[in-house]
Amino acid sequence: HGVSCELDHEVTREELKALEVDEVIVATGAEPAVPDVPGIDRPNVVSALDVMRGQVDVGEKVVILSGKGVAISTALYLLDKGGHEVALVSAPKKVGLDVNPSYIWRYRQKLKKGGAVMATLCNVVEINDEGVVVQNKATKEQMTLPADTVVLAEMKKVDDLVGAKKGHYTIGDALLVRRGNSAILDGYRMGMRL
Repeated sequence: HGVSCELDHEVTREELKALEVDEVIVATGAEPAVPDVPGIDRPNVVSALDVMRGQVDVGEKVVILSGKGVAISTALYLLDKGGHEVALVSAPKKVGLDVNPSYIWRYRQKLKKGGAVMATLCNVVEINDEGVVVQNKATKEQMTLPADTVVLAEMKKVDDLVGAKKGHYTIGDALLVRRGNSAILDGYRMGMRL
């Protein structure tokens, strides 16, 4: 259909402002959020996206920072591969609160069967040589989850280009971090609208 695709090029706000086009759709997606805790810059701290792409070596003991859908997917992926002990750190009382209620129970069952530790109601205090130190929000007790690899899986929207050009549209995770089907639906609706 004559679509021009330009790859391996990061668009800047200035470049977007200068574009002479009728419509701009910002669909820049999401990326792992980096919490402000001591030890976050250690070499064994990696992105869930890099884990899923196979771009990093993952150790035996893995602590995943988040209890949402991306964290669950990463945990199930590692458990399915084998050779990994997995723990998820979640601030809410249950993991998977952003996952469809009609099938989250299956994922929780698979995590339990795989021996995954679910440190719920916990906040990360620090990452050190032993692993990830977490604190229970209710009891204030601290414990260390042993970790060879720490995975960042709490996602945040990439919205650097939002507002750079008047009259643009924002869709997908750049608008609100959700599941993949929501981004596809956003793209379909935008295509129909234009």
